[in-house]
Amino acid sequence: MPTHIKNLISEVVKELRKNNKSKEKIISVIDNLIDKKIQKHIKSYRIYKKSLIFYVDSSIWIFEVNLFKKRVLDELKKENLGVKSIKIKINKS
Repeated sequence: MPTHIKNLISEVVKELRKNNKSKEKIISVIDNLIDKKIQKHIKSYRIYKKSLIFYVDSSIWIFEVNLFKKRVLDELKKENLGVKSIKIKINKS
Protein backbone atom coordinates (compact mmCIF):
# COMPACT_ATOMS: atom_id res chain seq x y z
CA MET A 1 0.00 0.00 0.00
CA PRO A 2 1.42 3.43 -0.90
CA THR A 3 2.50 5.49 2.09
CA HIS A 4 0.23 8.45 1.31
CA ILE A 5 -2.85 6.20 1.43
CA LYS A 6 -1.59 4.56 4.60
CA ASN A 7 -1.11 7.99 6.20
CA LEU A 8 -4.57 9.09 5.09
CA ILE A 9 -6.20 6.01 6.59
CA SER A 10 -4.26 6.54 9.80
CA GLU A 11 -5.47 10.15 10.05
CA VAL A 12 -9.10 9.12 9.42
CA VAL A 13 -8.92 6.49 12.16
CA LYS A 14 -7.43 9.03 14.61
CA GLU A 15 -10.21 11.51 13.81
CA LEU A 16 -12.92 8.88 14.33
CA ARG A 17 -11.46 7.93 17.70
CA LYS A 18 -11.26 11.59 18.71
CA ASN A 19 -14.91 12.16 17.72
CA ASN A 20 -16.01 9.09 19.64
CA LYS A 21 -14.23 10.28 22.80
CA SER A 22 -15.83 13.72 22.41
CA LYS A 23 -19.29 12.15 22.17
CA GLU A 24 -18.61 10.08 25.28
CA LYS A 25 -17.54 13.20 27.20
CA ILE A 26 -20.63 15.11 26.04
CA ILE A 27 -22.90 12.27 27.17
CA SER A 28 -21.08 12.19 30.52
CA VAL A 29 -21.59 15.94 31.02
CA ILE A 30 -25.29 15.63 30.16
CA ASP A 31 -25.72 12.69 32.54
CA ASN A 32 -24.06 14.59 35.37
CA LEU A 33 -25.84 17.92 34.97
CA ILE A 34 -29.34 17.25 33.61
CA ASP A 35 -31.98 15.52 35.70
CA LYS A 36 -32.85 11.95 34.60
CA LYS A 37 -36.55 12.84 34.24
CA ILE A 38 -35.66 15.60 31.78
CA GLN A 39 -33.15 13.41 29.94
CA LYS A 40 -35.98 11.03 29.01
CA HIS A 41 -37.45 13.83 26.90
CA ILE A 42 -34.24 14.58 25.03
CA LYS A 43 -34.76 12.40 21.97
CA SER A 44 -31.40 13.01 20.34
CA TYR A 45 -28.60 15.47 19.94
CA ARG A 46 -26.02 16.39 17.36
CA ILE A 47 -23.14 18.76 16.92
CA TYR A 48 -23.34 21.09 13.95
CA LYS A 49 -20.98 24.00 13.33
CA LYS A 50 -19.75 24.05 16.94
CA SER A 51 -23.32 24.05 18.31
CA LEU A 52 -24.76 21.25 20.40
CA ILE A 53 -28.38 20.80 19.33
CA PHE A 54 -30.85 18.96 21.58
CA TYR A 55 -34.07 17.59 20.10
CA VAL A 56 -36.87 17.30 22.67
CA ASP A 57 -40.51 16.16 22.83
CA SER A 58 -42.31 19.47 23.13
CA SER A 59 -41.99 23.14 23.96
CA ILE A 60 -42.43 22.37 27.66
CA TRP A 61 -39.22 20.36 27.56
CA ILE A 62 -37.44 23.10 25.65
CA PHE A 63 -38.04 25.29 28.69
CA GLU A 64 -36.87 22.60 31.12
CA VAL A 65 -33.67 21.81 29.19
CA ASN A 66 -33.03 25.53 28.79
CA LEU A 67 -32.74 25.80 32.58
CA PHE A 68 -29.61 23.60 32.42
CA LYS A 69 -28.19 25.15 29.26
CA LYS A 70 -25.65 27.50 30.86
CA ARG A 71 -24.23 24.88 33.23
CA VAL A 72 -23.88 22.32 30.44
CA LEU A 73 -22.25 24.83 28.10
CA ASP A 74 -19.82 26.00 30.80
CA GLU A 75 -18.80 22.41 31.51
CA LEU A 76 -18.38 21.59 27.81
CA LYS A 77 -16.19 24.66 27.36
CA LYS A 78 -14.16 23.66 30.41
CA GLU A 79 -13.64 20.20 28.86
CA ASN A 80 -12.50 21.95 25.65
CA LEU A 81 -14.81 19.96 23.36
CA GLY A 82 -15.21 22.72 20.77
CA VAL A 83 -18.87 23.45 21.57
CA LYS A 84 -19.59 27.19 21.42
CA SER A 85 -23.39 27.21 21.86
CA ILE A 86 -26.39 25.05 22.69
CA LYS A 87 -29.66 25.07 20.78
CA ILE A 88 -32.83 23.26 21.74
CA LYS A 89 -35.41 22.24 19.14
CA ILE A 90 -38.57 20.16 18.98
CA ASN A 91 -38.15 16.73 17.41
CA LYS A 92 -40.37 16.72 14.34
CA SER A 93 -40.75 12.95 13.99
